[in-house]
Amino acid sequence: MAFLILVLLELALRAFGYGKDYPLFIIDKDNADSLIINPEIGQKYFFNPKDATRALPRAFKKEKDEGTIRIVVMGASTAIGYPYKYHGGFQNWLEYALNRTYPEQKFETINTALTAVNSHTLRDFIDQIIEVEPDAVLIYAGHNEYYGALGVGSTSSYGNSPWVVNLVLSLREMRLVQWITNTMLSFKNEKEQKEALDKNLMEKMVEDQKIPLDSELYEAGVHQFETNLAKILNELNTENIPTFLSSIVSNEKDLEPFISDSTSSEKSADYFFKKAMQQLDLGNYKEAKLNFVQAKELDMLRFRAPEAMNKIIGEQAERHNNVTLVKTKQYFEENTENKIIGDNLLLEHVHPNLEGYGLIGYSFYDALVNSDVLTETEKTFTFSELKAQMPITAIDSLHGRFEVMMLKDGWPYYEPFPKLDVKKMTEPERISGQLTAEQISWKSATERLFRHYITNGDSLSGLKVLESMSLRFPNQAVCYSSPGHLALSLKKYDKARYLYSKAVKLDNSQQSLAIISRKLIEANQYKDALPYLEKMKGQEPAGGFAHQIVDVVTRILELTKDASLEHISAASKIELAKNYLLLGKRDQALVSLNSVLVLDPNNTEAKALKRDIDK
Repeated sequence: MAFLILVLLELALRAFGYGKDYPLFIIDKDNADSLIINPEIGQKYFFNPKDATRALPRAFKKEKDEGTIRIVVMGASTAIGYPYKYHGGFQNWLEYALNRTYPEQKFETINTALTAVNSHTLRDFIDQIIEVEPDAVLIYAGHNEYYGALGVGSTSSYGNSPWVVNLVLSLREMRLVQWITNTMLSFKNEKEQKEALDKNLMEKMVEDQKIPLDSELYEAGVHQFETNLAKILNELNTENIPTFLSSIVSNEKDLEPFISDSTSSEKSADYFFKKAMQQLDLGNYKEAKLNFVQAKELDMLRFRAPEAMNKIIGEQAERHNNVTLVKTKQYFEENTENKIIGDNLLLEHVHPNLEGYGLIGYSFYDALVNSDVLTETEKTFTFSELKAQMPITAIDSLHGRFEVMMLKDGWPYYEPFPKLDVKKMTEPERISGQLTAEQISWKSATERLFRHYITNGDSLSGLKVLESMSLRFPNQAVCYSSPGHLALSLKKYDKARYLYSKAVKLDNSQQSLAIISRKLIEANQYKDALPYLEKMKGQEPAGGFAHQIVDVVTRILELTKDASLEHISAASKIELAKNYLLLGKRDQALVSLNSVLVLDPNNTEAKALKRDIDK
């Protein structure tokens, strides 16, 4: 009888339109042929929907285009790129490197990461991720098993059994469960709600601040990660989906333990941290490294993953033949003095700075280009080359820095936000500060930064700003063509070629092709212009404008193939001048004619043509 009543209540709530389903992907309201991450998906995992976090809002095609390599990213705040909201995350570094290495290949990246979630959420996502037919799945996770949503030490915990938690998650789709949850939240008194507003998300998520090493709760977090990760990898293995599983990193050297056990030195994180600092001063780097790691292990406030998580990641990678271990931690150690990871690559406890995110992206890049997912290529990026070319702007770096200042102003850091003298700030600092304070939009901030650089004659920095647009809007042709035009004017021909090729893949209309080919001709890049002119030619009737221009450009290339006017006849130079004139290239026509007249001052045809030009 009781079961029947529950069924009737569930049906009644659904009939009245109460509650919602939580699909991972929904139809993009701006394009019915595309999908987007459900902006409300986070509400399924957070007890209080107001605390729910959101994924990156990038649409992708419902039906994957033939030849497209679709990559899905899974993880939490590091996978989403915190605190760099726009271009700094490792996904962007990876995409840029892949696009430059394989300019003819189309890549499509779907980032399913959510801040403050853990392996329970990833496990819940996996079936729907498989449904979108990824060619590769990238996983960076392991830090949030204790305090992430549904974690064993979090305020939203449903216990220490992964089986129970996953059962609860399946029940969260039920309207009756949603009604009960919402009712419980409504009974929270005003004082509790006020206290919650005064806390940052980190503090809201923590129930058990003290989780000793090897305690029951500690072991529950390790077991939770291992169980869920094994389930995720088993499903991906069954579908034969190449999976790239990364080791994870945290701050060892430049972060004192949050909470230390004071009962004995063997259990004291502070004791081992001080010992590590002493060994560091003495130059005993290996000993210092061991003690820093032990201090992290004993820190009872578990915002940094214990070493057990990386051990599980390595073991699980070995057990599944479709899984490649991405050695991110090794990359960090190799790019850190004495292999002790600290503030040179991390902003606080676990989130990288821009160079750190670049290293994670490069770690995945290196693993992918050496896998069967991609074709062999002779030219790949070094990390130094990637850093030099990656279009990261001052907005990305400064906005990220301000975000971290705000984070550290609260629990558990309590580092007062520094007083900033606006009068002494640079223009990029002012713009980024206003963006962080939500006084201006990202679009306005980007436009202002671009104008600042161009006005001050720093066109190279302006180019990076323009090129960064393609990181946020990879499916908009103008985000490639606009920086392409600027790169061309700066004689960055290789970059212009790449940007134009990407633009035309997204928009091969006559107008787009005409603009690009005209710009290339103006820059005397006839060989590069020819393929675009050929595309135009294929879209118009015989004898059309593009047909004529193709003939002219082809002839110019034939006449100048020796790259020097000295090696061609007078007749050919005159013909070359005529073809230049057909393209409106007056100066180049004069150079060719003057070359004739230097050797033959009385050349009638050359003199007559020059007079016509001078009129």
